[in-house]
Amino acid sequence: MDLTESEGPLLEPEHTTRPHPEATFETISPGQLYNILFLPEGSRSIRLLDLDAPSDPDVTSDNSEPLTAHLRVARLEDSPSFAALSYVWGKKSTTSHQILCHPHGCRIEVTANCYAALCQIRKRFGAVTIWVDSVCINQANEVEKARQIPLMREIYSWAEETYIWLGPGNEESYRAMDWMRERSASKTPIPLGLLAAKSEKKRREELARFRRNLWRDAICKSAAPLATFGT
Repeated sequence: MDLTESEGPLLEPEHTTRPHPEATFETISPGQLYNILFLPEGSRSIRLLDLDAPSDPDVTSDNSEPLTAHLRVARLEDSPSFAALSYVWGKKSTTSHQILCHPHGCRIEVTANCYAALCQIRKRFGAVTIWVDSVCINQANEVEKARQIPLMREIYSWAEETYIWLGPGNEESYRAMDWMRERSASKTPIPLGLLAAKSEKKRREELARFRRNLWRDAICKSAAPLATFGT
């Protein structure tokens, strides 16, 4: 499925041109890489992933070549430029999905859903700097997770864009996304609660709430708000 993104300029990664994945890397483990990129306690530091563009931008396949990137440390107080990824981790598959991080040659394993999301981002936007929880936080270090998880609200607030990955698309999902884009372009409110309701009772409740909110918005946005009463 296409990504739903916030409005704004495309992000340019804050790094120079790096070697292509065919280059030879010195190999280290993920634990060693996270130790090199240590996040000091109380520093409000995070890791960012500089995702490489595909070597051939004309290739239409999402995953025709391995994902390569550079992982680095940044401080939120320095206002770094980055996007954030929102997605469901999903289950681990029997097929290995890895991101090759240079210059150390470290291979960080991610779920199939995360890999698919990053492939789609690379295909659509090329090189981007992005925060991905499963990569930028050492998931094997409980102490680090306890320090980084409270920063997540701030991380998403600082992100210039947030990419929301809903999974692979089909004809029905493409039509749904087109409908949402049309409503968004016309600034028409979208009744998400109504669309997600799973019972007739819940649908009636959400429809009534949606209609109340529409009336409230009409009053609040009126050039000369009016109060009316009647029986």
